[in-house]
Amino acid sequence: MKKFILMLSTTFALTGCLMTREEIADEEQRKAVQQQVSSLQKNTAETQNHYSEVSDEIRELRGRVETVENRQTGYVKEREKLQSSVEAQLAELGKKQATLQEEMQKLNNQISFLTQELGKVAAAKAAAPAPAPVAKGSDKKTDNYKLAEETFAKKDFKQAILEYQKYRENFPNGKRFANATYKIGLSFKALGMRDEAKTFFEEVQSKFPDTALAKLAKEQMKSK
Repeated sequence: MKKFILMLSTTFALTGCLMTREEIADEEQRKAVQQQVSSLQKNTAETQNHYSEVSDEIRELRGRVETVENRQTGYVKEREKLQSSVEAQLAELGKKQATLQEEMQKLNNQISFLTQELGKVAAAKAAAPAPAPVAKGSDKKTDNYKLAEETFAKKDFKQAILEYQKYRENFPNGKRFANATYKIGLSFKALGMRDEAKTFFEEVQSKFPDTALAKLAKEQMKSK
């Protein structure tokens, strides 16, 4: 009987020891899991912090990129604006150049016309009989205005232009200078040379702005 009781006691003692070891193993496993969880939580927190830092850097870089793009856009717009301004100025200069070339061509046509007519007059004078000798010391200039008026009345406009021009050359300060200039304009207009006529009408307006002839010249430029 004593032996049986001793065996039971020994069995219970061994059983108690085995349970304690299992509990110890569970506790150690639980602690290991907790450590892993804590480590994972720490790593997660560090990762989140790093992610936040990277996100901040990305936002900063995007801001810089936007700033650069905005500046570049501004530069492009400024360049386009400047280019448009330069092109407009070049176009305006081109128009002015074309206008000047046209005016020069008109003047050249007038010079050519007058030169031809003067050549005809010179040829006619050369073929005409020699004039009577002029008294020595006489240098009085011929007043061609009356002859110009006569040829204008006869509608011999080419000859009238020449005679009026001679008067203008001989008497640049003559009292009929404005009339002669106006009549040259009318003669050119009658010949259908409106551009040439405009030149002389404009001369009347610029040199004699407050006269009745200036108003007439202005009206002639508007009329067909």
